[in-house]
Amino acid sequence: MSEVARTLPLADEIVEALLGKRNPERAILTWLENFERGDWAGCNAAAEADSLDQGELSKAYVEALAWAETALHPGA
Repeated sequence: MSEVARTLPLADEIVEALLGKRNPERAILTWLENFERGDWAGCNAAAEADSLDQGELSKAYVEALAWAETALHPGA
């Protein structure tokens, strides 16, 4: 991951989060990883630890999925 992350056109904070550095981006990534695994207790713990709004995160996740679907399948 460290080799790949540094070659991507990402903000430093995102690269650091991908590499495990504790920052606001990592907090969201931790929540997301738990969400995608269906680890609801992990989502709750991550949200509580970093004062994350799970409703807003869930909404953003659904919007991101819709965007990705449109980007991958335009006109569908």
